[in-house]
Amino acid sequence: MSAMVKTGRFSGRYFWTKLGTARDMVLNQMSNPEAAAGGGLMQMFQEAYKKQLTSIIAVTGAAMAPAINADGASNPSAFEKLVVRLIPRPSPRSIAVGDVVAFSSPLDPASSASLMVRRVAALEGHTMYTTEDEEYAERVPGRHCWVLADNEELSPPDVIDSRAFGYLDMRLIMGRVVYRVRNASEHGRVANSPASEADDVAVVEGEVDVEAIATGMPAE
Repeated sequence: MSAMVKTGRFSGRYFWTKLGTARDMVLNQMSNPEAAAGGGLMQMFQEAYKKQLTSIIAVTGAAMAPAINADGASNPSAFEKLVVRLIPRPSPRSIAVGDVVAFSSPLDPASSASLMVRRVAALEGHTMYTTEDEEYAERVPGRHCWVLADNEELSPPDVIDSRAFGYLDMRLIMGRVVYRVRNASEHGRVANSPASEADDVAVVEGEVDVEAIATGMPAE
């Protein structure tokens, strides 16, 4: 779901964020000759600027409990709606260790139903050690990251994360999860890295409308 209802609490920082995101969207289009052929640079920028900075997705399961969908383990039908700040050009400049990201599963990246949510544990250049052999180490390759489920009670094959599919290509990242909504009365910010949380404040204030998001969700 891409439709968000704005609250009207727009700050100068929000508009600067929109400008930066529009720039990144245009740069993505310019790298695709077919997409870039659809209009001039100014037209592409104007169209990009009009777009929302966020999108809404729904998650089930207990992979990210307790931070997200804490009831997922005991109630298979439990779900939460998440507000995702879209990041057109994900990289270590826009994604940090500790961030919760939504991404297309590398096991089925072409499927629109394959979105996953996990927390970034390591970025390119970071050294990874195995639990079996602490003397063995390898570096996360460029443009990749290592993502893990929050729920420490789950491990593969009961949960799918980088322990199952390896390093995640950052180009598969849709964006950072900034807000969770269980219902109209239970909702809040999602814990990310301190720098990302500070950077996301204007986006949350400008685009998160809990009442609109919670419409149709169970009261409890």
